[in-house]
Amino acid sequence: MAQEIANLKERPGGDILVCGSSTLVQTLITCSLVDEYRLMMFPIILGGGKRLFGESGDAWPLKLASRTLELSSVSGSANVRYLSVPSCMPGTGK
Repeated sequence: MAQEIANLKERPGGDILVCGSSTLVQTLITCSLVDEYRLMMFPIILGGGKRLFGESGDAWPLKLASRTLELSSVSGSANVRYLSVPSCMPGTGK
């Protein structure tokens, strides 16, 4: 699957978006195929659940590209966009 995604990234046609699949996202992160993260955060504490970034404990820096607060909404959600730092991504050997 990772090779097929890498091939798709090389084609013209726009972004590849993944919504709501932490398993797929974890695979793409491990294969260094994620260029950008768009996260929507809502002020609700669930107390548990599946981690988006897995259980590996690996850490790598992301660069903040943009942020917006939805102050008009009842919940006050936040949208953030981060860019991957390629030399620090998992699977790059650095």
